Amino acid sequence: MNPKAMPDSKDAPKQRWKRFLLPAGGLVFFGIVLWLLAEAFLFGPSRLILVRETVRIPNLPQEWNGLKILLMSDFHASNHKEDRNLIQRAVDLARRGNPDLILLLGDFLNGRRESDAMPMEEFFPMLRHLHARYGVYAVLGNHDRWINSPKIIRHLNEAGIRVLENSAVTLERDGKRLHLAGLAESEPRTDLRFVRRTPEEPLIVMMHYPDLYLRIAPGPILLLAGHTHGGQVKLPLLGRPGIPSRHGQRFAYGFIEEIPGKKMFVTSGLGTSMLRVRFRCPPEIVLLTLVRETSSPRPEELRKPLIP
Repeated sequence: MNPKAMPDSKDAPKQRWKRFLLPAGGLVFFGIVLWLLAEAFLFGPSRLILVRETVRIPNLPQEWNGLKILLMSDFHASNHKEDRNLIQRAVDLARRGNPDLILLLGDFLNGRRESDAMPMEEFFPMLRHLHARYGVYAVLGNHDRWINSPKIIRHLNEAGIRVLENSAVTLERDGKRLHLAGLAESEPRTDLRFVRRTPEEPLIVMMHYPDLYLRIAPGPILLLAGHTHGGQVKLPLLGRPGIPSRHGQRFAYGFIEEIPGKKMFVTSGLGTSMLRVRFRCPPEIVLLTLVRETSSPRPEELRKPLIP
């Protein structure tokens, strides 16, 4: 026997470990990939959360201190069997939040044609269960325009939801007024001249596109937007790469106050578009509580999602 062909007894244990570790490492890697795919495509799109935020408004009248506003956006109701369950859970969760005001920020249906979406006769009756002391209001999104804006507005009205398109309503509590405006999806009047108010009266503006932030004049105002879905995917180091905005991740999600006094909150919404995927960016509804700020602004409170 050729002695050179015989393995060194000292190297034998190393060879056995290599034969074990390589397949084991491959299995671990394969398992991690499967988990990530399952999280992104199976579990992530259905992991609904309630986000609670406090919004500090300079010189908010004491009568409006503590107003609770619930936001829902980007339902993207499609023919997918899980959509109906998610939307029903979101409506139930919204009702349990006991809000004073409910605001819907557009993209109710998914796709570019009515045939792409959940039938309107199935979707909009679910929204009839939304109730709030000061009402339920909506603006439209780009998918609503692509599908059929007039028909969607009619269904919203039948569900008891008022659509604001470059129009405003005035809410009153104990003689103090608060103004709520909604911008049209097409040709939004960002000058807000249609709002009849005095400068000291608080103003909340609903809009679908957060990019409109830069077009609205400075001043004490709270802007509420959707559209971005938070990117649907939030990656380590890269952040939220899939934002449908000319400004990239600048207005992707959460609170923005680039101009003092002009606050904006962007919600990631409920549904998905293009791909049914969410990773580290769960579907959400948001409960904002307005509080009076009488001193210098303080940092916004940390986001505290509550998983129902």
